[in-house]
Amino acid sequence: MAVNNSGPGGDQKFVSEGEFQAGESASGIISGVTFGPTEVVYYKVNSLAVFEGDIVLGTVAELEQSKDQANQDDGPARAVIITGARFRWPNAQVPFQINAALPYQQRVRDAITHWEARTPIRFSERTPANAAQFPNFVEFSDAGGCWSMLGMQGNGLQTISLGTGCTNGNAIHEIGHAVGLWHEQSREDRNTFVTINAANISPGMESQFDQHIVDGDDVGGYDYGSIMHYPRTAFSKNGLETITPVQAEAQIGQRTALSAGDIAAVNFMYPQTPRASSSPVVSWGPNRLDAFVLGTNRAVFHKWFSGAWGPSVTGYENMGGIAESVPQAVAWGPNRLDLFVTGTDSALYHKWWNGSAWGPSVTGYENMGGVILGDPRVVSWGPNRLDVFVVGSDHALYHKWFNGAWGPSVTGYENMGGIVVG
Repeated sequence: MAVNNSGPGGDQKFVSEGEFQAGESASGIISGVTFGPTEVVYYKVNSLAVFEGDIVLGTVAELEQSKDQANQDDGPARAVIITGARFRWPNAQVPFQINAALPYQQRVRDAITHWEARTPIRFSERTPANAAQFPNFVEFSDAGGCWSMLGMQGNGLQTISLGTGCTNGNAIHEIGHAVGLWHEQSREDRNTFVTINAANISPGMESQFDQHIVDGDDVGGYDYGSIMHYPRTAFSKNGLETITPVQAEAQIGQRTALSAGDIAAVNFMYPQTPRASSSPVVSWGPNRLDAFVLGTNRAVFHKWFSGAWGPSVTGYENMGGIAESVPQAVAWGPNRLDLFVTGTDSALYHKWWNGSAWGPSVTGYENMGGVILGDPRVVSWGPNRLDVFVVGSDHALYHKWFNGAWGPSVTGYENMGGIVVG
C-alpha cells in the first residue's frame, strides 16, 4: 500500500467516469517529507487539479503558483515541502459533515461504519454546536463524480465528492484518499506486479499510469486486493485492459471493502498508543467484581461476580450506547459504580449504579458535554467523590469533579492548561 507522505500544494470539457476524470492536462510540482520536488501531470476539471482520476491536488491556481515558485528557486522548492505529519488527521479523528443536498446519504454512514469497524480512524459529525472545535473537516457533497483531496489539507472545509453514480464502495475508496492513501498502482515497485497496456489508454491519459509518487512509504507487499487499486480497464479507450496483473488470476479494482493491506497501511499512518489488554474491572466490596467491555457494535457490555458470574459465565448485560473510548469504571463505596465513556459526538457520557438500579437507565447515559480526545480517566479518593480528567480538542487537560454535585457544572470543565500528547 502506498501512503501519502507529501504535500500537494481556463476550465475545459472533461471526461467523467466516476473516479476517472480528466480534462486539459498541465504540469505542477509536489513534494514531501521523503522526496524532493517532483513534477506531475494533472488534469484541469472544474478549476481543480485532478491527479490519477480522483485525487485532487488543489486548485489549478495553487498548482500553478507552486510551479512558478519552484522555477524561481535556485535549489529545492522548500516552501512547498510540508512534512507528512501535516497531512494526518490529529488523533485519527476526522470531523465531517454531510451536505444537505447530497442524495443517498446512507452511503456516507455505511462507509464511515465500515472504516470505524476496521481501523483506528474515528469520524466526529460536525454540528453548529461543536463547529468551533473542528476547524478542519471534510464535507460529503455532490461536486461531480467521485473524488477527494489527499490527506488533511488544514485549511478548513475539504470536499469528498460523491456524485449520483458513486457507490458505497466508492465512498470507502474516497475516504481512503482523505485519510492519506494513494492509489495502489502508484507504488514504486508496481512494474513488478502489473503491466500497463499503453495502446489501450485513452489519448492524453497516459500520465495517469506512468507517473509514480516515490515517497518511500510503501507499506507491506503489493496488494492486488486493495480498494485503492485501479480496475483493469481504467481510462480505457476501447474497453480492453489498460492494467494487467502479472498474476493473471488476480482480481484488481474491487470497491467492496478495505483489504488487510489497506488496514495495515492506515495503522502505519496512524499508530495508536497501546492500551491495557484487559478491560476496566472494579470491585466495590469483598467477593465482588464488575467488568465492562465494548462489543462489536461498540455498545457497552457488563458482567459481574458475586460468588457466581452474572448474568452467566459467558453472558453479558447490554448497556447500550455507541462508545468511542474504552469504558472507565470506578467505585467510591459499597454497591456503587460510576461508568464513563466518550460518545460518537466526542462528548463525555456517564451512567451509575446506586445499589438498586442503573441511572439514568440500563441503556441510557447522562451527557456531560465536552469535545474529548482519547479515553477519559476517573478516580475516587473517598465516599461520594469523583475526579474526572479528559484531554480537550485543543490538547489541554480538563477536569471535572463530583462531591454530591458536579463541578464546575454537569457539562462544564475546569481548564488545566498544557499541551497533552499522551
